[in-house]
Amino acid sequence: MRKFFDSITKRLARTKSRSSAAPRRGHHRNRLQRFEQLEQRTLLSISGGAGVLNFDDALAEFPGIDGTGVSIGLIANGAEATAMSEILLDADTDGGGPDLAEGVALGATVTTESATNETEFVTAVATLQDAGVDIIIAAPGIYEQAWFQDGNAAQAAQNVIAGTDAEDGTGSYDPIVFVSAAGDDGQIHYQGAYSELSGSGHASKTFTHEFGDSSYLLVVDAGAGVVDVHMEWSEPFGSPTDAYYLYMYGWDGSNWQFLTSDTTLFGTTYLSVSHNNTGGTQYSQIAVQVTDEGFDIADDTLEIIFTGPVSETSDGWITTNGGSNDYTPNDAIFGPAAVESVMTAGTAHYTTPLVVADDSSRGPSTVGGSPRSSLDGIGVDNVTFSGGTATGTSVAAAYTGGIAALMLDMDPGLTPAVVHASLVDTAHVSGDTAPTPNYDNIRGNGLFDALEAMLDANSLTEPNLTDGTDRGVSNSDELTNTNDGDVTFDGT
Repeated sequence: MRKFFDSITKRLARTKSRSSAAPRRGHHRNRLQRFEQLEQRTLLSISGGAGVLNFDDALAEFPGIDGTGVSIGLIANGAEATAMSEILLDADTDGGGPDLAEGVALGATVTTESATNETEFVTAVATLQDAGVDIIIAAPGIYEQAWFQDGNAAQAAQNVIAGTDAEDGTGSYDPIVFVSAAGDDGQIHYQGAYSELSGSGHASKTFTHEFGDSSYLLVVDAGAGVVDVHMEWSEPFGSPTDAYYLYMYGWDGSNWQFLTSDTTLFGTTYLSVSHNNTGGTQYSQIAVQVTDEGFDIADDTLEIIFTGPVSETSDGWITTNGGSNDYTPNDAIFGPAAVESVMTAGTAHYTTPLVVADDSSRGPSTVGGSPRSSLDGIGVDNVTFSGGTATGTSVAAAYTGGIAALMLDMDPGLTPAVVHASLVDTAHVSGDTAPTPNYDNIRGNGLFDALEAMLDANSLTEPNLTDGTDRGVSNSDELTNTNDGDVTFDGT
């Protein structure tokens, strides 16, 4: 009993005040029952270190907590959705392989919606809201949406967190915890203010942007497959006053060959070009050129992201034809992931959680001309599921959402703001359970910790373990805390 008493004392010392909230739909758990379940583990010694995000210790500290009664909605596509679902629910996805490859919220229910564009994303959020989910975990990989402002997808996330209609922000709904992958664009991202390259004849085009080293090209090595390039600039998403053209070239070993272009003039700040780099001539490198065509030469911020089978050149992932490393790892988080009330997760390999993955998107997020500290913390990836090895920030988001599911099972009355605060406040550098003292744009607040977040959020309201209600090992220890003063121990 002494261990149990010490555990209670420690938790009461950590208790922080919480705003009152009505229980979520479908939840009728009594916190007293949960507290008494804890007593049943009086002889259990909590181990440390098994499970990088501390799920094992959390499940040992809170026996019976497994996400039961919590409804999770996923917005993801294909194998990515499968991996995220298995991370949450599959009791044995890999036969005992890498740490944390098994389900971390086995009692939860999961509903999956797909989305390939912003309209579908907003519809998916609304559908999950109507289904009554408690948590949404999103990893859509949608590029055609606003990067420099809160577009429709970002607004839908804000609405459901606030408890209003996903699509129009009206009405009253149960608030939803919203978790998003930060994105995997850290090494394939460029950002810079438009700067006209002096001279003329840059592929016979004027008003060409200079990427550096007096170069008009931004280059990546390319493999077989479809290479896509996405671009936006810092004007209102649907009503810009300036306009740009985006051109794509392929290197055939001797010359740059023109492949395609997007010359949409006005009406949008989003441009994209694509090339299927298979069959016929397969180009070893792909490059883009940007020209200002809007007759409003200004210092717009240009942002460019490559996707597909692109790989590191000898000088870095994105280089100019002058040889300089010109990629921009920071400020690569946009859309719902850039919303401050969304829990946004970057990633690290589970074996090296102190080293954030190179392609994990970094903060901040420049929205409306101001930077936001959008990256909240780090989860892990590179774990086995039924379809192979799952990597990327979608995996980290699934684990982060799993922590949130355990928290809501522990206390269904926790608000999205409290879940967010507890995850952020207890994030730390691996190996040190103290919160990370300094925020940065690479790892946010640090590595998320399931046990510490649950302890931080556990409000422990007035347990009563006297003879009439005690269901633990001893039914006569008469251990009671009324929250009116110090805990007293009257048993023997």
